[in-house]
Amino acid sequence: MDTLTRMRAYIDVVEAEGFSAAARKIGRSKALLSKYVRELEDELGALLLNRTTRQFSLTEAGHTYYQRAGEILREVESLQEAVRESSSDIKGRIKISAPRSFADADIGQCLIDFCIEQPDIILDVRLDDRFVDLVEEGFDLPSASRAFKILH
Repeated sequence: MDTLTRMRAYIDVVEAEGFSAAARKIGRSKALLSKYVRELEDELGALLLNRTTRQFSLTEAGHTYYQRAGEILREVESLQEAVRESSSDIKGRIKISAPRSFADADIGQCLIDFCIEQPDIILDVRLDDRFVDLVEEGFDLPSASRAFKILH
């Protein structure tokens, strides 16, 4: 079981003010939440909650852990959201090698249209009739015809 799952369970229990309320709120069993919090305490080597049959209270370590864990989980959620947002946008540079005759071909217009539709992508098309070393020269696509198949 990973630490973030246990951390979330602990936060849920504290915020719901009990295992039963937290279980109802997040759709997990009371026993599972209790297990997660117990495992977290074992992992930390510290008691986070003083439990009785009817209520619980946070220990000093429990207060500290609750505050810091909340900050960490918010930071993790922020990071996840930032990655989701950045990966949903298509952007960057694509370096393509093509023969000089490519410039006059109909395929060239397709790449122009693609650039208009995807303004955050920069196509770097190198027109040259020589053989290029794709890896050494840092090309992303081996030829304009391959680029057309991928981008079209």
